[in-house]
Amino acid sequence: MTSKLTALEKTIEQLAALPDEASRRKYFSRHRRILSPATVAQLDDAVGAHLRKDLSKAKALAEAALAIAEKLNDKESSAHATRAKANTLWFAGLNRQAAELHSQAIQLFAEAGNAAQEGRTLSVSIQPLILLGEYDRALQAAERARAIFTAAGDHLRLARLDINVGNIFHRQDRFREALEGYERALGQLLPDKDAEGIIAALHNIAVCLITLNEYQEALSAYQRAREFCVQHNLPRAVVQADYNIAYLYYFRGEYGRAIEMLREVREDCERVGDNYHTALCHLDLSEIYLELNMSQEAREMAQEAFTRFEQLGMGYEAAKALCNTAIAFSQEGKGFRALDLFVQARA
Repeated sequence: MTSKLTALEKTIEQLAALPDEASRRKYFSRHRRILSPATVAQLDDAVGAHLRKDLSKAKALAEAALAIAEKLNDKESSAHATRAKANTLWFAGLNRQAAELHSQAIQLFAEAGNAAQEGRTLSVSIQPLILLGEYDRALQAAERARAIFTAAGDHLRLARLDINVGNIFHRQDRFREALEGYERALGQLLPDKDAEGIIAALHNIAVCLITLNEYQEALSAYQRAREFCVQHNLPRAVVQADYNIAYLYYFRGEYGRAIEMLREVREDCERVGDNYHTALCHLDLSEIYLELNMSQEAREMAQEAFTRFEQLGMGYEAAKALCNTAIAFSQEGKGFRALDLFVQARA
C-alpha cells in the first residue's frame, strides 16, 4: 500500500511541475498507464489538497486532469477535471468562469449517474455564486445538494453544506441564522478532523461575532483558526486568518495596528496569489484612510481596489470601492467628480 501511495505522490509532483501542453503530451506518451479515469479522479482530489497550499501547482494539476479526460472521452472523467479547473478559478477570484465550469461539472456528474459527486459539486458551486450576488441560484444548489446528502446519510457533507448556506445568510445580513449554521457545522466537523471545514467554520463564526459586536470572542476564534492553519501547513489560510485579524482591529478602532497589519497582509496575499484578499486589503485601507481624513491615500487605495475587483468580476465590492473613491473626491472638494462616481456605483 505504501509503495502505491508513494508512486501516486511522485506522479502528482511530476505533473504539477509540467509548464505547458507540450510538456504534458510528452509526459503522457512516456507514461501511458496514467491515462485512466482513476488518475483523473485522483488529480481532482489533489487539486483540492493543493488549493490552499500552492495555487500554481493546483492549476497545473487541473490542466493535466483536463488533458487526460479529453483523451479518455469519458463523462465522469470530464466532470472531475472540469470541477478541478473550476475550483482553481474560484480560488484565483475568477468567479464567473468558475460558476460556469461548476455548472458543466454538475451536469456531467448527473449524466454519469454519480449522485455523490453531483452533490459535492453543487455544494462547492455555492461560494462563487454568492460572490457574484446570485443568491437564488446558490440556494437552489444548496437545496439539491442537501437532498442528495440526506438520502446518502452523509453527515460530513451536510456539515460542510451548513457552512455554505451560512455564507448565503451572512451575505444577506442574516447574521444570527448564519452563526447558528456555522456553529452546528463546527460541532459536526471537529470529531472528523476535517481541516478545511474546521477552518472555514471558525473564520465564519468570527466574522458573524464581529458583526454582532462580540469582538473578544471573534478574536479568539480567529486566533484558534490561525493556529490550526499553521499546524496543518496551509499558507493561504494563514494569510486569510491574518487578514481577518487585521480587519477586527479596524472594527475595534485600532487604526494604527490595522493599517500596519493590512499592509503586511497585502504583501503576503500577493506572494501566495490570493487576488481576492489582496483587493480587500486595498478596500479596507481606503475606508480607514477616509475615516482619518487622509483623502489622497484613500482615493488611491479605493481606485486600486476598484480595478482589482473589476478584474475579478465582483460587482458588489467594486461598487463599494467606487463609493469610497467618490467620498475621497468629495473630501477634496471635487463634488461633481464625486457625483459621477456615485451614479456609477449605484448602477
